[in-house]
Amino acid sequence: MPSCASALKRAQLGEKVRSLYLCAALIPSHYRRKLMAREKNLILADVTEEEAIRRFYWIWTLKEAYTKALGIGLGFDFRRIEYDVVEEKVTVNGEPARGWW
Repeated sequence: MPSCASALKRAQLGEKVRSLYLCAALIPSHYRRKLMAREKNLILADVTEEEAIRRFYWIWTLKEAYTKALGIGLGFDFRRIEYDVVEEKVTVNGEPARGWW
């Protein structure tokens, strides 16, 4: 797995290459499979590496908190939960999340 530094150096090859390298460097594959496309895009947006990492942890922590609040834990399919860190909106199965905070 490339380091974040090497990923950023290769970013000069183009935005798609940058996204691929940052995705591999910042988000381990286990977690990538649990993120919605919009969440990945928000993490890999044109932001600093620090902001991308912050966004990833906000998204992942919210998914864990949601399932724990419901008493379900990690058995819940995290792909059903989507957190827009920019708009601060949480949806579950495409509907606004209700009654858990």
